[in-house]
Amino acid sequence: MDAIKRLTESIATHGAEIPDGNDTDTVEQFGLIILGNSGVGKSFLANVLLGREAFAHKFSSSSVTHTTEFEEIELGDLSLAVFNIPGLIEAEQERIDLNKKEIDKAFAQRPNSIVMFVFGQQGGRICEEDVVAFNAINAAYPFQPESLMLVVNGLSKKRPNNYEGATLILLQKLLKDVDVNSRSLCFLNLIDGNDPDDRQHLKERLLQVVVECVPSKHEKKQEIETLLDQLKMGTQQIQELQAQIETEKEKYKKEIEESQRVFNQSIAKHQTEIESLQRAIQRQDELYAEQQRRYEEENRRYQIQLQELRAQAEQAQRYYEQLRKEQEIAQQQLWAAEKAKQQAQATLQALINQPPTPPRVIYMGGGGGRGFTHNTESVEVTIGSYTLTIFNIPGLIEAEQERIDLNKQEIGKAFAQRSNSIVMFVFGQKNGRIRGQDIVAFNAINTAYPFRPESLVLVVNGIPKERPNDYEETTLALLQKLLKGVDVNNHNLCFTDLINVDDPKEKQVLKDRLLSVVMNFTPKTHEKKQDIQTVISELKKRADEIQEQQAKLEAEREKHRKQMEEQKRIAEQQMAEQRRREEELRQRLEQKEKQRISGIRHRTVQRAAQEAEAKRLRGMY
Repeated sequence: MDAIKRLTESIATHGAEIPDGNDTDTVEQFGLIILGNSGVGKSFLANVLLGREAFAHKFSSSSVTHTTEFEEIELGDLSLAVFNIPGLIEAEQERIDLNKKEIDKAFAQRPNSIVMFVFGQQGGRICEEDVVAFNAINAAYPFQPESLMLVVNGLSKKRPNNYEGATLILLQKLLKDVDVNSRSLCFLNLIDGNDPDDRQHLKERLLQVVVECVPSKHEKKQEIETLLDQLKMGTQQIQELQAQIETEKEKYKKEIEESQRVFNQSIAKHQTEIESLQRAIQRQDELYAEQQRRYEEENRRYQIQLQELRAQAEQAQRYYEQLRKEQEIAQQQLWAAEKAKQQAQATLQALINQPPTPPRVIYMGGGGGRGFTHNTESVEVTIGSYTLTIFNIPGLIEAEQERIDLNKQEIGKAFAQRSNSIVMFVFGQKNGRIRGQDIVAFNAINTAYPFRPESLVLVVNGIPKERPNDYEETTLALLQKLLKGVDVNNHNLCFTDLINVDDPKEKQVLKDRLLSVVMNFTPKTHEKKQDIQTVISELKKRADEIQEQQAKLEAEREKHRKQMEEQKRIAEQQMAEQRRREEELRQRLEQKEKQRISGIRHRTVQRAAQEAEAKRLRGMY
């Protein structure tokens, strides 16, 4: 009663209102949500708290609870809804998906609750799949420290003194985003379920922890995701990345094509401009050639005219010489005439009386002219005529990936030392249920080293002698369904009872039982076909593939960027070359134009000089 009173006071202290028994309108409803995987004893603990068999539970090879159930428990003035929920992780993905919905249903009905998470154990070892389930649910519904209690159930009373401290440290390391301490962590002994005193002590132990907790509101932050969900999401992410790569490839292809089209248009435009300039230069050349032709023709005409003028000048010179000679003759004649005149005067003096002689007169004329158990152990034993090496190998699945990787190496070491062997695979169980991690480990090792039917022994170990009559039959059917690539039958499947390891007789009976099974099988060679791949390994592989795809995407982007830069560089080089050629053509055009103008000026000056020469020559005559 003191515990119930403390719980009521704690809730009131934290602000939650406790309804009056006479008040029909409930102000707040509280819950005790019991979580954990199948077989850890959730239903049994709920029945202990309720004080009656409200929820079904039994020793079974498969899960018993499939839907969310709850029963109200009255603790003084406080009413709590005690929820019994299916375990999260099972061997089949379809059941895992249904269990997620049932967990969501409990939190939706009583979001303001105390959460009890029950961990199973085997030989004291916390099951890795319980750690996975806790972290997955905690990520979806973040647990509040004041409302969270952790229970390690079904422990042997004879356990090491340091077991609880070591387990506390282990859970602090494995459980993510929670404060695991001695207040929130509870260790429960394995009890006789039919003993009322044991049940009452267990109930009081649970209530001692429950009253230390205060219901808190749990809001859903994300979907519950297990490793298989992450693997599925990783596969989907890879597909999306591949689709993104293809989309971006197509986008880059279109960008390159568009860039090439624009570049081609630019080149075509510049080519057109170059052709236009070339045509202009050609026209200039043609014009220059025409002007040169005309100049030469005109020059020839000027030369002809000049030759004509020179001929005329020579002719005039000859005519001048002729005139000069004629003038000299005429002068001589004048001199002669003067002499004759003198003579005549002299004669006249003599002939005064005679009539005078008429004088002769000569008229002269001129002319003119124009141009990641830790090590593999072995011991040799002689059975009948056979000498066998018995290997003790670390289990494959553990909570830490580093250990899983080391265990793979130890398994490989055993097969390498004795590849010609009989293989005995031992399945653990929790309350009769085959552990999912053993199914995963068997399938992973069988895929890597395919087991031969004539050399494979399957053992389900540590089963209570008091078990249902149909347990072995239902477990056989379950293993036939879950184990891949092997024929599971009554010949190779062996069930061994839970014994007192300190009793030599029971150990001898178990030894004889195992030998009678082993001697029916023949060693066969087991060749490695591939590396051992677990779900975690596959998830890591998918994560590596995602990184590889992302790196490939970045490489494609970088390649596209470099292609675009190279194309831009080439285009700039070609544009620069085009501009250089254009500038060269413009310079040539300007040079041609200057040459044309200079030629015109030269011809003009030359013509003027020729005309001046001609004029000079014409002026001479």
